[in-house]
Amino acid sequence: MSEHHATGDERFKNEIVSISTAEPGWQVKVRHVEHTVEPRQRTIVEEHTFPIVAWALVASQYADGGSTRNVEPVFYDGVSLVNSMEYRRMHSEIDVEPGGTKTVISIDLERS
Repeated sequence: MSEHHATGDERFKNEIVSISTAEPGWQVKVRHVEHTVEPRQRTIVEEHTFPIVAWALVASQYADGGSTRNVEPVFYDGVSLVNSMEYRRMHSEIDVEPGGTKTVISIDLERS
């Protein structure tokens, strides 16, 4: 019998509970970082700065039954409005073959 591994979409479910506009001047710096095991290395492959347009209270439910509520920035990524957890889900590559490269997303808040 094969073992089922949850995909990124199945690992967590996010719901925006409430949202409020952000004060002008806030932004996020987003980095797409590749991690390799052999040789052990981290490389920033993309870096963007996006304006924060709102703050969202996000309820997250995880495949293991856990749940959290966090305030997250909502920003315009050049295509659509997205909160930080959803951006990470869309752009991370967390299921990689042994010896492969894993892409993780780093998001930092900044005041301009």
